[in-house]
Amino acid sequence: MVKCVVDYHEVLEQRHDCLGIGPGLGHANEAEVLDVIRLAPCPVVLDADALNMLARTGLAVLHERRAPVC
Repeated sequence: MVKCVVDYHEVLEQRHDCLGIGPGLGHANEAEVLDVIRLAPCPVVLDADALNMLARTGLAVLHERRAPVC
């Protein structure tokens, strides 16, 4: 499923079983997306642009996560 949001932080205020983050994101909102990856309380699956962001910025956000990441 795809959920359109005005601000990526909106997903942190909602309950989700899992988040898929990456395809089609681009680079414009990199800081917000990295915050969501770091702060999401549910498991996340990273792909495409999310992986490119981590390649550029490093893996520190993954070390701060409590929930699983794939």
